[in-house]
Amino acid sequence: WAIAWAAVFAALFTFGLAVAVALTERSLPGLTFSEFEQLSPADLPTVASFAVSFRFWPVVPAFWLPLTLGLLLFPTGHPPTPRWKWVGWWGILAITLASTATALAQNPWSTLPISSAESTVPGILGSLNDTGFLVASMAAVASIASLVVRYRRSVGVERSQIRWIAFGGAVYAFALMFGDSVQATPVVDAL
Repeated sequence: WAIAWAAVFAALFTFGLAVAVALTERSLPGLTFSEFEQLSPADLPTVASFAVSFRFWPVVPAFWLPLTLGLLLFPTGHPPTPRWKWVGWWGILAITLASTATALAQNPWSTLPISSAESTVPGILGSLNDTGFLVASMAAVASIASLVVRYRRSVGVERSQIRWIAFGGAVYAFALMFGDSVQATPVVDAL
């Protein structure tokens, strides 16, 4: 269920951004995406400013739910032992804190540029957001540790399932480390 909710939040993020871009392009024809990102939500038409606010806060649970609760509860839907429940609660607290801080900072009336979603938000909300990310990171590391503990205790099908998750995580980590060094041919140039 953690991964299903992450997909819902990812869909909200994608839908909000698409609606905001489409509505803004109607009122400002010829606007490029890089120019769009330099605008603030307050600069956009009213409906677009509300839609673009969904570009910010849903990213937090979409990214962190699979890394915290998804790994902690995999594959049985329960932590390895009841002592691991604190990892889940810390993950939920961190995700809620970071999502709330981001939603308050990047509201429809915000004058921060849309591109600031990739950087730290200034002020107390930025500190709360950073704290949420730090705690979520620690919960993710603890969730990975719980998966290692579960793997060592498992046999048969459960062990094979955990191997697949470990393989996927290794591919993802490899892509993060070396993905920027690969030069891709733009699709337009290839045609």
